[in-house]
Amino acid sequence: MKFQRLIQAVYYQPWSITHDAWMDIHRLIKPHLSGAALPEVKSDGMDFFGNALPEMKIEFDTATIPIIGTLVRHASLIEKACGCVSYEDIKEDLKEAMATPGVTKIRLVIDSPGGQCVGNIECAQAIAEAAQFFDVEAVSDGQICSAAYALAAGARRILITPSAIVGSVGAFVAIEDSSKAADMAGIRIDVIKDGDVKGAGIPGTALSPDQRDDIQRMVTKYADMFRSHVDEYRIIDGSNLNGSCFVGTDAEASGFVDGIIADIEADLEFEEAEMEDDCDDECEEDCEEPLTKSEQPIHINITNSIAPATEQKKKVVIKRGEDGRMIGIEES
Repeated sequence: MKFQRLIQAVYYQPWSITHDAWMDIHRLIKPHLSGAALPEVKSDGMDFFGNALPEMKIEFDTATIPIIGTLVRHASLIEKACGCVSYEDIKEDLKEAMATPGVTKIRLVIDSPGGQCVGNIECAQAIAEAAQFFDVEAVSDGQICSAAYALAAGARRILITPSAIVGSVGAFVAIEDSSKAADMAGIRIDVIKDGDVKGAGIPGTALSPDQRDDIQRMVTKYADMFRSHVDEYRIIDGSNLNGSCFVGTDAEASGFVDGIIADIEADLEFEEAEMEDDCDDECEEDCEEPLTKSEQPIHINITNSIAPATEQKKKVVIKRGEDGRMIGIEES
């Protein structure tokens, strides 16, 4: 792993992540800045405890893509072993699922506090585009926060368990000001530069007003891209897109999610059992289930999802009510 790339990403680039998750990353990396050795990766596809890393699985007509951990761009083996997820891997899984004959539904199982801004919007757009042709849904029994919510926003449905956390829309950069510590140690850092904002964040220095404004400009740009993407696919009051997190029914009431489910594993097993029953029964090609929401949230089978894989996929537009929930789809 290029440790320099990791330092630059964590300390000098904007993140869309919960503050506690960023602090966890900071605590892990900081000792290595003083020369501590990085752990070795024992095997590709395994974490440091010897557990297999989550992988996409395809069963019947459904591809299940796990998005578990901190989101980063071009994650290395050691980053994956530490619990990171690569945007590139998500897009590759998405591409494979869409190219697999018979697959009509893509389920994103998400438990992520967010991650890097760089690479996020491209991955989010890829998911949203897939949802125009496939029945894409996002589910979580943990977190769909910050950059992870950008990925989920373009899905046809977002379903969570009662204790799951959703939101934290925004971006930030944390720059350590160690100038006073350098002064107390009798150290003066002389930065020779060409450009008013060059050298921002060098240890032992403080940000100048111009440097801070330049970093704020970049952070605001990423945050604006994030909110614009959410606004395109969800109906959420702008006052809630301020970094706040919402739990369970509060997330549903605020428009961040479409429904509450008791257990994502049980829900998946129920759908698989239904698929097995469907395989045994003859069904007319034009049969549909109504796009309605019952008292207890359930999954809705989209018309396109039952079309034979050999047919041309039809692009659809998701229709949402004033509360942000999906009320139907129509072909475009």
